[in-house]
Amino acid sequence: MKEGQIISRLNRPVTPLVVICLFLSFTEIALSVIVTKTSGKLQIALAVFAVIYTVGIAIAFFLILWKKPHHFYSPAEYGGNVSPGEFAEMVYRTQRQAAQTADVVKRLDTELQEVKKKVIEIDRIQISEGRTLIVQEERYQLPSSEVKSGVKDAE
Repeated sequence: MKEGQIISRLNRPVTPLVVICLFLSFTEIALSVIVTKTSGKLQIALAVFAVIYTVGIAIAFFLILWKKPHHFYSPAEYGGNVSPGEFAEMVYRTQRQAAQTADVVKRLDTELQEVKKKVIEIDRIQISEGRTLIVQEERYQLPSSEVKSGVKDAE
């Protein structure tokens, strides 16, 4: 690497991920040194704490990453002249739109199931009245496993 590349990498903004990494690294190094300088029950307690603490931080990190990943971006990573408030509003607006879209899809799926039930009931009524009924796949757009083809009344 050239000297200019090294300097440009050092001038990058500090992100929340870097802060978490530095904090966790410092804590683990400090605990490792302290554990090697102690003995007995205190050493066991510190070693257990170091493991549990690291696992707890990892669980918290992944929960935040799953629920609110935008919190791990620094303002410089928002792009353009977007302020943190504008970025947060865009994220929440997108989440609301996704929730609304999911609600619409759920409602349409429910309505589709109701229409399918009504069509099947109409087919049963027509068959029970002795009419000839040939259901075509294109008519109801059902998967081929649900298509009744060539159903005729028993004479």
